[in-house]
Amino acid sequence: MALADSLRSNKVLQRLDISDNGIDGPKAVTMIKALWECKSLTHLNLSDNQFGGIDSGSSVFPEGLPKNTTFERLVSSCRAANLNTGTFLTIVESLEGTTYLRELYLGENFLSLDDSCGAALKQLLKSTSLRQLHLYHNYVTSEAMTDLVEGLQSNSV
Repeated sequence: MALADSLRSNKVLQRLDISDNGIDGPKAVTMIKALWECKSLTHLNLSDNQFGGIDSGSSVFPEGLPKNTTFERLVSSCRAANLNTGTFLTIVESLEGTTYLRELYLGENFLSLDDSCGAALKQLLKSTSLRQLHLYHNYVTSEAMTDLVEGLQSNSV
């Protein structure tokens, strides 16, 4: 909670690596929102935490995360958040239109990326200047792959 409060008022912190800190549970929702609202933050690493650990199938990533227009690099890998499809969509949709986003690491989450995830990725690629996208160790359906290919073809912002 103290970290979330300090992030709300911080105007200079650009890089934050809170990987592998055992962050989980309902109180993490406050921190996640604070991270997304921190306008100075450009690089964020959330890897190796259990953000999805409230109960089976849920996530502490709140639906309707605020748009973040400052992230250049976001890392949420290595089963970082026990991500499920809903969480994946929440993250990707919050980054749509982020003109600075260059690197997105969502690998090793063992997600089943379906057509809704593919459509969200397609929109993200159309609206950003993404240079690196890491989706390794996830399960991508053929529908999602089709959307991903179409998004890559239009990734020229």
